[in-house]
Amino acid sequence: MTVYNNVIKYKSNRYSLPLGTYRPRGENTVYIEIQEQELVIRRETQGEVLARHPLCHGKGELIKNRQHTRDRSKGIQAYKETLIRQFKDQEKAERFIYEIGSRYQRYIRDQLQVIQSTINHYRIVVDESLAVCIKDQLWSANDLRDVAQHLTRLKEAKAPNPSSIQGTKNSHINTALKATAATREMDDYIKILGGVLQ
Repeated sequence: MTVYNNVIKYKSNRYSLPLGTYRPRGENTVYIEIQEQELVIRRETQGEVLARHPLCHGKGELIKNRQHTRDRSKGIQAYKETLIRQFKDQEKAERFIYEIGSRYQRYIRDQLQVIQSTINHYRIVVDESLAVCIKDQLWSANDLRDVAQHLTRLKEAKAPNPSSIQGTKNSHINTALKATAATREMDDYIKILGGVLQ
């Protein structure tokens, strides 16, 4: 299916696509899929969903999503800036997000969402994870998430379990008490009391 001016034609009707989908000098093929009473439009067969519309059974209709007239690139840039500000080393964050943007242009929004999710779930280790990704040249949001998960598991393995510490302390105390009680004889107590019971 070919895109014309951010619109595709399907069965005598036209369906809108987000602003910027049509490329004057680029590839303008999209793939459609019918899911029950919904028309799903993708750039690639299993790629990111560009648009979803209710299937129209009339003729000559324009089925339009108001969101499609907005410039998504401005929203993406603001999203990037918001993410960068959440890292301690913003210069590294900017480089990382730039590299991701150049590698995953079509899926940049998905990549940014994974980064935000990683920040939310692994805030304690996210800056360390970013440093690892840049050092090892791992340029994807999934890499950042995987490194953060790994570092979190390592920290959890090193951290002592409070309940096990408490249990260990109690076992030492109990052992000491038992040992003390076992070593004292009745005669010792009589001697300490100065022969009161004699």
